[in-house]
Amino acid sequence: MQHGFLRDVIKGWLTSSGPQTQPGDTTPWRASFWEFCARYCRDRFGNDWFLSPEQSLLLHAEATAIPPQVIANSPKGANNNLQLLFGTSLYDLKVKEMPPPEDMAEKNGLRVYAADARPRESAGSLFPTDTYRGAGRAGRRARRVRYPWALA
Repeated sequence: MQHGFLRDVIKGWLTSSGPQTQPGDTTPWRASFWEFCARYCRDRFGNDWFLSPEQSLLLHAEATAIPPQVIANSPKGANNNLQLLFGTSLYDLKVKEMPPPEDMAEKNGLRVYAADARPRESAGSLFPTDTYRGAGRAGRRARRVRYPWALA
C-alpha cells in the first residue's frame, strides 16, 4: 500500500492500483468493480446471492457501466448499504428464498437471473411503459411494467 499498488476499498478488502494513479482517478476502481462485487458477495454469502433483475438484464445486454448502487439479494442479507469508493455502494437485500436454480446463471463471476428467466419481483422502474395511454385517470393508475424476458 505504501508504494501505491494497492488501495483500501473497505476494511479487509483491497483493490489494485498503480503508483502513477492520481488522487481522484476512478479508472482502477471502475476496472475492478464487478470483480470486487463478485468476490465480496461470494465471500459473504457463498452461493446464496444474486443481483437484482434489473442489473441482471443490463449485464446480459453487455451494459457494464458502473451504477451508483448495486443490489445483491440474499437470504443471508442484512438490508445493509455498504459504501464503496467514488460514490458507489453495494446494498445487500434480505430475501426470503433464492430463485429456482433454473432461473439463475453466472456471468463473469456474478450470479444473475438467466436471460430467459421470469423474475417474480423487480423495482419496476427499468423500462416502464404506459399500456393504457389515453385511458384517463384509471390508465395512469393502471401502469404496467413489461420486461423482454416476461413476454410470452
